[in-house]
Amino acid sequence: MHKPMVFVSYAREDAAAAERLSGDLRSMNVDPWLDLERLRPGQHWAQEIDSAMRNSDYIALLLSSRSITKRGYIQKEMRKALDLLDEVPDSQVFLIPIRLDECQPAHDRLKMLQWVDLYPQWQAGIDRLRSVFLFAPEDTHDVPTIDLVGSFWVAFDSDSGEWKFQFMPGGHLRYEDAAIDRYHTNGRWRQVGNVVYVELNDKYVQLRGTVEQGQITSGEGQSVTGRRFGWVARREWRQPTWKPFPDQVAGGT
Repeated sequence: MHKPMVFVSYAREDAAAAERLSGDLRSMNVDPWLDLERLRPGQHWAQEIDSAMRNSDYIALLLSSRSITKRGYIQKEMRKALDLLDEVPDSQVFLIPIRLDECQPAHDRLKMLQWVDLYPQWQAGIDRLRSVFLFAPEDTHDVPTIDLVGSFWVAFDSDSGEWKFQFMPGGHLRYEDAAIDRYHTNGRWRQVGNVVYVELNDKYVQLRGTVEQGQITSGEGQSVTGRRFGWVARREWRQPTWKPFPDQVAGGT
């Protein structure tokens, strides 16, 4: 299984926070690259750091009132990270600004990226980061065990919620919550091997599950509010009856 590598960029004054973050990243089943842990005596440190940044799946950029005003290598790392961001598709998460205090980075492009704050509550920020790495793609060369396009499913989550959905072509998802009077089309999905990733309500909820013999098992999910839950789903071979499309609901939007 591919573990996403996350390069941790920080100023020396924030080394303790960088080490703490590195430990939390490991608990998310990702591979943090922190120079304090990776560099060996005698290595050309600048070359190793440059190579690690280029080969990482993500860059976690720690920002603080100390780092954004400091002259030196940290500013070079910031610019390097922004240069690498130019090589990444706009829809893909790569550079993650993480604030350690109430600082305001001067780089205009950093201001355009969604930040994660590890203050005043460290764990709340870690939970937000977890939602990114929980749905990081696996090895993209895996061959799907079954083709999910067009299939119908009924899902159950650990909070006793029930909903149904259909995997539409082009990564679109049609879904219906039992508590809502209409179905939705603002969902997305992708499949990598026997793992399926689902996003509901414009990424408000993200799900991951394993497809096995007509079932989706080992499902885990998280909302942007930090709620985490398990879920499973069974495949339906007949097309279900859908609630009205939003435009067909009186007064709907």
